[in-house]
Amino acid sequence: LKCKLYGFFFFFLWLSKVLRKYRTDRIFVLLPGVKRSSEEHDAMEVNLKIARLVTKQLFHLFGYRSKQKDATHLILKNREYRSKTADYKEQLWFKG
Repeated sequence: LKCKLYGFFFFFLWLSKVLRKYRTDRIFVLLPGVKRSSEEHDAMEVNLKIARLVTKQLFHLFGYRSKQKDATHLILKNREYRSKTADYKEQLWFKG
């Protein structure tokens, strides 16, 4: 049982890595109730009344952190977008 849990955990880490690498989070704005909330495309606003299937856990898989704006809205920010660009800009391996 313990081995299966580790496999399950590592599968989601691997999935998160692949999804982030190809920046598949860009399709979220196509979902109903989700819109960009900044010019830099590093934050989204989610209307929880409309986007019922989109959860904090799903956005967390893509590197977003959530903050409750009000009873029906979440603000989700991608910290990787902000932090890594400046820190890793000079590195040969960085594709920012």
